[in-house]
Amino acid sequence: GAQGEQRKSIAALTTEEWKKKNVKSDGTVDLFLKDDFNAASRMAGAAEFGSMTNIENIAWSGLPSDGISGVRHKIKVTDHVSGEILELEVPEDRYVLFEAEQAGWELPNACRMGCCTKCAVKVTKGQLSQPEALGLSKKYRDEGYALLCVSTALSDVECITQDEEEVYQMQFGELFQQLATDKSGKAIVRDDFALEVANMDE
Repeated sequence: GAQGEQRKSIAALTTEEWKKKNVKSDGTVDLFLKDDFNAASRMAGAAEFGSMTNIENIAWSGLPSDGISGVRHKIKVTDHVSGEILELEVPEDRYVLFEAEQAGWELPNACRMGCCTKCAVKVTKGQLSQPEALGLSKKYRDEGYALLCVSTALSDVECITQDEEEVYQMQFGELFQQLATDKSGKAIVRDDFALEVANMDE
């Protein structure tokens, strides 16, 4: 719009209203609060389209896949365990995971906001865009790894699901090992409370 023109927010509450409603006296927020923009509430994409509450619904005015015009790309996802193949067409600007769910497919996912490795795939053909994929370093994105919950297709794509633990270990294991074995470092601090809780389970 014109310079200085203020864009109307798609959020129902202002930041101050949201804080007043949701932030507790100790400064924390309930992880599972039911909120339009809280993907961790597990509400995002977890039901039929008509009742989904997620950022995509709001950003795309609640349009289902077949209500979107424009460029579409063919996506082929192979399950690395069963060999089952999922094939669908995805509008260029829509997240692959959400589109697969709208088509009735179930793919591995957890955080739904690009921060864990549950929905990781290895792209074997084509290109995905994933600027919000905080759970993958540039090194692994460059090697073809992607997180489907925040990936949009730039071309037809073929990919293979990955073992979540293996990707997590690749991403963080080496770093954690360095931190844990650095005797002069201050990165690891013993948590006596956590040890006490762990011992209770034994």
